[in-house]
Amino acid sequence: MLQQEIELKYRIPTETDFNRLLQSLGTPRCQEEQINFFFDTVDFRLKNKGLCLRLRQSNEVFFLTCKAPVQGLQSPNQQVSMHDEWEVSIDPPLAQSLLSGSPSCLEMMRSTDRDWSPILAQTRLCLLARLEKQLENRSIQQIGSFSNLRTHFSYEYEGHSLDFELDQTRFSEKQIDRELEIEIPALISLSGFQAHVEEFLRSLSIPIETSTGKSERFFALLRAEALI
Repeated sequence: MLQQEIELKYRIPTETDFNRLLQSLGTPRCQEEQINFFFDTVDFRLKNKGLCLRLRQSNEVFFLTCKAPVQGLQSPNQQVSMHDEWEVSIDPPLAQSLLSGSPSCLEMMRSTDRDWSPILAQTRLCLLARLEKQLENRSIQQIGSFSNLRTHFSYEYEGHSLDFELDQTRFSEKQIDRELEIEIPALISLSGFQAHVEEFLRSLSIPIETSTGKSERFFALLRAEALI
């Protein structure tokens, strides 16, 4: 068994819709400024197989994350994102070293002792094997970054306290995307909760729109820029 992340993701089409959703959720629990740095080969060998290697600065805290599609399991619909995920917090000096490439993120994954559970350790080793298979000894580098403002709201559902994350993501001066993300605990019925969320959005006159992953949109922009 591996550590998995299951999320609902919805694109919020307009700033007016986004502000209406913000107001409906009440007082924010917290807010964080994020900068997301991505690592890959120059020809995107990891991304081409759905693998993601990311360093995130969230306010003053850093997290190294590796994600990959769950093997043998298909998402039930376009709003549901399912990944095997390994994530650990790291201190700022190590984060700066990773950004400079010494050590590389792969070297850090091979040698780290930061796994806080056997499941997380197993997830790291499985994801590391998938990374190395795809890379075939090719080197990786930081290929770009984008910023995101995330506002957290507590939301009660059937006795569970969930985290509603409202994101405003700046990919460029001209492109700011808005979306709602919700990580789903294993004890909650995915289909029942999804129906509840979509009814909630409709009650605010917000259309149900699919949101592709931020990394997918980011890499699409990088590919487009490479063709210019």
